[in-house]
Amino acid sequence: MAQKTARRMLLAGAATMSAAFASIAFSGIAAAATSCPAGLDTLTPDALTRATDVAQQSLGASFPDRDVTGAYVAGATRSDAGPVGQEIISACGPDVQSKSVIVDFVFPAMLPDAARSYGAAVVAVDNGRYSVWRTA
Repeated sequence: MAQKTARRMLLAGAATMSAAFASIAFSGIAAAATSCPAGLDTLTPDALTRATDVAQQSLGASFPDRDVTGAYVAGATRSDAGPVGQEIISACGPDVQSKSVIVDFVFPAMLPDAARSYGAAVVAVDNGRYSVWRTA
């Protein structure tokens, strides 16, 4: 019984922290001020790999306010299910979102600062070139 209660508390705490990260990281305060790109190319079949590579190569420039030492990719997606995907749809429309890859990063050097230990780079293809067009 005590183990079940402890596990429920741990899971509830993790869910609360995930929601807090999302609301902090994707609010207008934390999101980089950028305009919506126009005329993006359709993503290629290897888009997740290529977008992840580009996002990693531009970490320092994309996140100048963070210590990127030891940063690692937590995931990459073309999905509209998460908060960044929904924010892109809201701000730029579904066409821009469908042509973007969201690469999520963890910045261990920024811990325990919850808001700054997580970030997302939004990558798209414009004229055959992958580049980061927004961060959160």
